[in-house]
Amino acid sequence: MYKAIKLNHINNLSDARYCAGMGVHMLGFAIDPYYKNYLTAEKLHAITAWISGVKIVGEISEVHIDDTFLKKYVLDVIQIEENTIIKSKKFITKKNIKIIRKICVKTVKSILELEKKLLYLSAITDYFLISTTLKKLYIPLLQKHIVYLAKKYPIIQDFNISPNSINYILTLPLYGIAFDGENEIRPGYKSYKNMSAILEKIVDYNARV
Repeated sequence: MYKAIKLNHINNLSDARYCAGMGVHMLGFAIDPYYKNYLTAEKLHAITAWISGVKIVGEISEVHIDDTFLKKYVLDVIQIEENTIIKSKKFITKKNIKIIRKICVKTVKSILELEKKLLYLSAITDYFLISTTLKKLYIPLLQKHIVYLAKKYPIIQDFNISPNSINYILTLPLYGIAFDGENEIRPGYKSYKNMSAILEKIVDYNARV
């Protein structure tokens, strides 16, 4: 059974409640003003007040993380970029907030450099979320390397996740998987076709193992 299924960039209550009910472990919300779907502390609380049993992840890009910023939010996990500076280690430790470090693989060369990077960052990172902008041609190479690294590091894979690939992905030694939420067509109304196809296959897989 997967230890972490994360939904990224949630911006509405419909996604949050649906995914919590479907066994998603981590719900990611953009709490960085530089993100498109940025949520203030008040808006995030208005959503999370209606859900339970999941970890709330605050997604941050280049903002310097300090106590003043984090105290506005009630979070279980923060997701930061590869080079984000953490200035509130004492506060994070005191609140037992876990850290997901997002690393985006952009070149073939960076695939080969990934292990060195994970080793360097592992002392200040609880989980690594690996995404990519590589062309489809190079995904098998990256996937093969991720399988190797996942035996050493807690990796959450944030690429190659679809209804067609999920059965294969679930057999890999990953800590977890992540994929994006979807915008509402209008408040309270949306299609869950793609999302539900992935989550239902995960439920079926967990029932068999």
